[in-house]
Amino acid sequence: MTDVTHRLILSVTEPNNNVGLLVVRQDDEATQKFSVELVENGEMKTFEGLTVEFVNATRINQGMPIISKVNDVYPDQGRFEYTLQSQDLQFIGQNSGYFNFKNADGKKIFSTRNFHFRVERGVYKGKIADGGYLWEITELIRLTNEWIESIKGILGDDAAASLSAAIVDHVGNKKNPHGVTKAQIDLGNVPNYAAASELEAIAGTAGNKLITPQGMNSFYLAKTQKRRQRWDEGLNWIAHRGNNTTYPENTIPAFLASGRHFGVETDIQVTSDGKWVVMHDETVDRTTNGTGKIASMTLAQFRALRIDTGANLAACTDAERTPPILEEYLLACKTINRVPVIEIKSFNYTEAHYATLKEILTRFGYDETNCVVISFDFAVLTKMRALYPNMELQYLVDSITTSTINQAISLGIPAALSSNYNQTSVNDANIKLIHAAGLKIGVWTVPDASFDKMVKLGVDYITTNSRSGNLRYSKLSLVNGFKAVTDAGKMDSNYVEEIGGGAVHVDFNVEGGVNTHDSSIAKLPAWAVPMYRQYASGTIRTENGVAMGSFDVNGRVKGTVFEAGVLGVGLNWENRTTWAAGSTVYALN
Repeated sequence: MTDVTHRLILSVTEPNNNVGLLVVRQDDEATQKFSVELVENGEMKTFEGLTVEFVNATRINQGMPIISKVNDVYPDQGRFEYTLQSQDLQFIGQNSGYFNFKNADGKKIFSTRNFHFRVERGVYKGKIADGGYLWEITELIRLTNEWIESIKGILGDDAAASLSAAIVDHVGNKKNPHGVTKAQIDLGNVPNYAAASELEAIAGTAGNKLITPQGMNSFYLAKTQKRRQRWDEGLNWIAHRGNNTTYPENTIPAFLASGRHFGVETDIQVTSDGKWVVMHDETVDRTTNGTGKIASMTLAQFRALRIDTGANLAACTDAERTPPILEEYLLACKTINRVPVIEIKSFNYTEAHYATLKEILTRFGYDETNCVVISFDFAVLTKMRALYPNMELQYLVDSITTSTINQAISLGIPAALSSNYNQTSVNDANIKLIHAAGLKIGVWTVPDASFDKMVKLGVDYITTNSRSGNLRYSKLSLVNGFKAVTDAGKMDSNYVEEIGGGAVHVDFNVEGGVNTHDSSIAKLPAWAVPMYRQYASGTIRTENGVAMGSFDVNGRVKGTVFEAGVLGVGLNWENRTTWAAGSTVYALN
């Protein structure tokens, strides 16, 4: 058995509710280590001059605690390590334990709060440390043989060997040598079914097997997997406050322009009259023409404001600059068929607030199967788990730690931990821990330049301000002196985008450069390079007006006179005087 370290944060003042699910087997003796950080009121607690004991309190109410000394202690760092011994693995099922801290006189100074771990059935080989449970047959045989050995001088060698062999034969007799009947032990006509294997439990078809709680859980998870989450597993991109590169953040146009992404993220909170509205900040100061806290405004006051900052604000209508309510956001997500990713801001919400939230989600057809809720507030997520047992919840954290992983685990699956992408705790080791716990990992707010790094780390969600999402988007890299035509800011061309089904759309409008056939206009990003060269038609500005010309999408298969992976000058460019423009859809393979 490979050594396993369970990292715990235990408190002397608060319940230890976030240690996650700790499971060991009876034959895991001396391989399961508790690495404990000690805290008091959320701060590290040192214990210089004190000795530490582990108390298995599973049967303490029967007067049978099992106490073991902890040797690996680091008092000035507020941490210690204890490896479970055979005496800690006696009791099948949930065990309860805590750590005592005593002075030199043996007086207890303080102790941690109780935490729980589960012992699964295995081969228990240790000595029995108390008499408060049913003994294993192998332990009884061992004790009997010790007794026989002690009286061998009275019995004689042959008689002792014969008695020992008879006991072994009796134990190995599986044919009910005493002739015990069901009636004698009040079983009546109860069928003697064997336990179903995990595969049999998942199949759910056997009519002559018993199912264990673990098997029941496996059956449930298998049968409800598609129901619990409709979208595909894998990497998904989320538009941060909508497409805030093209429109002001958290506006209806920004939400509707998020079609390249799997999900559309927004922020919600309540007004003073209990209405759920959309805005990131606690106040309206940064993004609107008003001031003050949203929680102090009525819905009417909130809706009277106008958004006054953000991308292309002048292009938005008065209605589009009205700060949205939750219902409008959900309608936008439904319109473009994207998953709502709803951040609930921290607040002391009432039962009425949550009831209203659930009613709105239900009205728009959103439930635990097609909606994600995220929050920095763990209490909010705990409440949402009570309302939606199978909704995906994402715990937003400033840093990934053992404590935050334990908290995410305690939310139950499906759940995710999400952190800023540039935190040092977003690393390979932590991501492996998160995935091993059955959780997902998200990162925000990731720029285009860091996409590849996050993908290689194996994250599950990328929340971004970029136009690029599940369907990729990139500006073209112009070469050979070509420059973008912007028409005083009224044009935004020279880009390439995935449109699904192995097809890509490219659009350019350039001036300057050269007119020589097969010269390169712009380099394509690697993902947008097709296998084979393809021709397309464009428009050329000439001295007398416009003329038709062509341009080439050069693929991986390289020619002798043109560069691979670029847009190239085609035919009829020799009379160009200013700009050239083109747009086409091409196949990658």
